[in-house]
Amino acid sequence: MLHGYVLAAGKKGSRLKSSEPGSTHQTQQGRGTLLCTRCSISSLAAFLSNFVEKPVQDETGIQGVYDFNFAFEPLNAAPSSDSGLPSLFTALQDQLGLKLEPGNIVVQTLVVDHIERPNND
Repeated sequence: MLHGYVLAAGKKGSRLKSSEPGSTHQTQQGRGTLLCTRCSISSLAAFLSNFVEKPVQDETGIQGVYDFNFAFEPLNAAPSSDSGLPSLFTALQDQLGLKLEPGNIVVQTLVVDHIERPNND
């Protein structure tokens, strides 16, 4: 188990917009922004792990693909930054109806316990 975050549905339910049939998958991520078309919630969790620099596990139980565009104050923003944007955690709750909570999560890892140089015979 590792320290990370759990992505769950908010108390009032998600505010996700289902993707239109036939639309194509598209993703744009920048400093404090994420725009995604035809993304699964597990893909969202993977993007969020980049922003919080810890693993994020999807425990929403939400299936399907969705479109979302949300903006937030990056976690590593300068203290004097006054963008007026909400924190990532608040943006998830207010804009998507999801919550991100710290927790211990199960993550697959690869452990190499022995290595040898190849024999060049």
